Amino acid sequence: MADLARVLTRVPFTVTVAGRAFRVPYKSAAEWLVLLDDAPLGILAQRVLGEDSDFLLRLVDGDVRADQAREAGPEILRQASGYDRWWQAYNLALASTQDNVLGRMLLKGIDPHAVSLGQWCVALYALATEGSKESDRAKFDFQLDVPPPGFDPGSSWDDGYDPVAAAASMPGMG
Repeated sequence: MADLARVLTRVPFTVTVAGRAFRVPYKSAAEWLVLLDDAPLGILAQRVLGEDSDFLLRLVDGDVRADQAREAGPEILRQASGYDRWWQAYNLALASTQDNVLGRMLLKGIDPHAVSLGQWCVALYALATEGSKESDRAKFDFQLDVPPPGFDPGSSWDDGYDPVAAAASMPGMG
């Protein structure tokens, strides 16, 4: 699910929007949870990149189109979380803003100010699936793998599985 090296990293990164690189400062999980809970994903780039750069000015001037800004949000989330399927991190993050889920994380001693977004998400996943049956874990995984409405993950959603080719490779199925 997540890239271990990126989950453990707590450094700024760069995202390219409209051919220009913008620096995204490191933020703790707590900061990301507030950002994701307070505003729609479609304006995440404006919220994050508008803090320390001329991103908003470029958006107003037309150097960055609205669709480019919208598309940058998932890329920012992908890099910040370490999840190539950024929507899994998004779904975990939003789930953890619910009182009962956040409370369980805090009772386990996980401080969202002390961990990265990726670390928060993998800890929440572990907590949510701890002791679960394989069928329950599969159901949870399926729910995590649903992108938010209005966002098409394109080819990144395709894991390369071809059911026709799989059936053809099995004796008696082809």
